[in-house]
Amino acid sequence: PWLLKEMEAAAETDRRTAVRAMDRALGGHIRHLLANLSRAAFHNLTGGWFASAPKTASGEMRHWYRQLTRASASFAIAADFAFLSLGGMLKRKEKLSGRFADVLAELYMSSCVLKRFEDDGRPDADRAFVHWNLQRSLWRIQGALQGILQNLPARPLAWVLRLALFPLGRRRLPPADDLGHKVARVMLEPGEARDRLCRGAYVCMDKDDVTGRLEHAL
Repeated sequence: PWLLKEMEAAAETDRRTAVRAMDRALGGHIRHLLANLSRAAFHNLTGGWFASAPKTASGEMRHWYRQLTRASASFAIAADFAFLSLGGMLKRKEKLSGRFADVLAELYMSSCVLKRFEDDGRPDADRAFVHWNLQRSLWRIQGALQGILQNLPARPLAWVLRLALFPLGRRRLPPADDLGHKVARVMLEPGEARDRLCRGAYVCMDKDDVTGRLEHAL
């Protein structure tokens, strides 16, 4: 929120006005950076237990909302530190910026999974899908953030960031095979849950159609 103000201050032609504006913008930017750092460190140290979650969410789903808030805080401070150390060079560090894109994509898709579950009325049959997707996304986010830390050129900043993002180490694991089996069983059994997953997809019951043959075989 302070970057545009800093750019405007740098472009200001009146020196006195520019110095005052830059002082305000830099002060705000530093406070924002420290607040993000404290927030990320706190949520990662406490496992996201005190992170925000919608009041309307069910008990077990509140856990996933909190974990997304926690991951979002980690993403924010990692992006702040990367921009602080690299500036405009970040755009040319394509593998590094690609990892940030991976984190953002996983946060977005996980939010979609939770919204779909809520919009469908929280069906019990879909809980396995939510748990599988969120476990996988958070595990992938952990890997992307770890890759950012390993490749951040400013090593002292990376060490500070490591303490904030992984104070207790890398503890995320991919979904267990048992959970994957539950997901596969729901997908392979004709019924309401599978119909919900196929909603909006082209499915034909004509035996002469390719998808129709698959449906009849199932």
